[in-house]
Amino acid sequence: MMSSDKYPFSGRAGEKMQSRGECARDFILPDSYPDIRKILHVSAEAIPERCEINSGKLVGEGVLVCKVVFCDDLGAINCAQFRTDYKVTCPAEKSGGEQDLVYLPVVESVSAKAVNPRKVGIRATVNMRAGLWNSVDVSPVMPDEFSGEDAMSVERREQDVGYMCVRLYSDTGREISEDIELDRNSPAIGDIVFVDASIDIGEVSAAGTSLDLKGSATLNILYNDENGSAAFRQVELPFAQSIEVDEPEEGGSYLAKAYIDKISALAAENSFGQQKVIELDLAYSIYVLSIFPCERALTSDAYSTLYETENVMSDVRYSTVLPMFRYDDTGAMECECEDGCSPVCVFADARVEKNDEGVYELVVSADAITRSEGGTYAVHRLEERTALPVQECSELISDANVRSVSMHVEHDRLKVNYSVCVRALCWNNEDARFVSAMKLTDASERDPLSPLTVCYLAPEETLWDAAKRYHVSEGAIMAANMMSSRDEDRRVLLIPRRRSADYSKII
Repeated sequence: MMSSDKYPFSGRAGEKMQSRGECARDFILPDSYPDIRKILHVSAEAIPERCEINSGKLVGEGVLVCKVVFCDDLGAINCAQFRTDYKVTCPAEKSGGEQDLVYLPVVESVSAKAVNPRKVGIRATVNMRAGLWNSVDVSPVMPDEFSGEDAMSVERREQDVGYMCVRLYSDTGREISEDIELDRNSPAIGDIVFVDASIDIGEVSAAGTSLDLKGSATLNILYNDENGSAAFRQVELPFAQSIEVDEPEEGGSYLAKAYIDKISALAAENSFGQQKVIELDLAYSIYVLSIFPCERALTSDAYSTLYETENVMSDVRYSTVLPMFRYDDTGAMECECEDGCSPVCVFADARVEKNDEGVYELVVSADAITRSEGGTYAVHRLEERTALPVQECSELISDANVRSVSMHVEHDRLKVNYSVCVRALCWNNEDARFVSAMKLTDASERDPLSPLTVCYLAPEETLWDAAKRYHVSEGAIMAANMMSSRDEDRRVLLIPRRRSADYSKII
């Protein structure tokens, strides 16, 4: 298990880099497979292995696992799985200091075509969903010749800034082994064609030195029954795991993503000798992104009681944490289908996109496969977009999952019902000005204070303004005026004589 350390104040807001890359490759069917007649569905999972910034570029690498469901030349549904490496690169500027890089890769789009009956061309777009925070030191830089006594003469006005810290945890090599028994009304299994899994981690809570993860695993299983007909089952299993961490962050929000590294399913017999049991073996990796509030004091103004002072001001951008966004919804999509068609199976996916108007949208897409009375398979592609009520944040990173999906045909209309959930970590990008450096010059020509100096404050002026004008400390003025608090509303102040330096210095 790996975790990143908390980093200092982020001098740059989180940049969601354009970390998309396209992976295109042709695959040859193994000799044991029949020829392809028609491709019905394709899915892909990007499993991360490495992500780093090197020589001004972000480099993300991993394995792309693709599954292609097709109608073969024997008239049956079949499925082939292919694996290939992916690589995503994009410019990534480092502004100096430490940096923190987070990423949760996702396949944004995937398509497949039959180049010939033995070759499949697959094209996928992988988005690393990478964000980069560069840290900077926001303490004012003092001249090298500045002595300890000189440093003590500097008065500072500070503002507390709440900003966002980030940690990324990962845990690999987790496994699930489960026997799934079909109900008694289901036909017995002839052979398993396709099995796919998604893990929806809906709850992450800190407990001691661990993070407890709870959710569900949804399995989509397509198989040929004992009569040679295609059958489809969707199974939901409870999910509960925990990962060890150094120390959970107080007030943190968590987004957990599980990647399926390997999955296999074999048909077995139940206690009645019927082949209605699916022996499932699943290997997966977990990535948990945590964002939590931190606080840092920025110097907004400073002056010296001994020297003439000039402040060098700089701008800093930073990110602030917003409450975690949660969205659950159900919906339906429909389209026309051929007269007399019957439903076979449906595969659905969900993702969050930001459109050209800057609105975040939930996109639910589905491939619904039907069979005509003549035995011909057809695929119906449906999509629905819904605006999400999360428009007040600068950026977000989300995980969208289809919890359940079903289909039926009614009066030559194909209807797909779905349940979907979205969770997102949100942040705002803010700007602030601070004193990044101080220049000090000799004060020997400055007019000395009279034995009695009276200061009349303007309505908008404060005790700080008076102290800075006469190069004395706020504490000295308060003592001379017997003030117990800086908040006392005094419009007339006595200014004490400042302590003269017994030497001068030009820096």
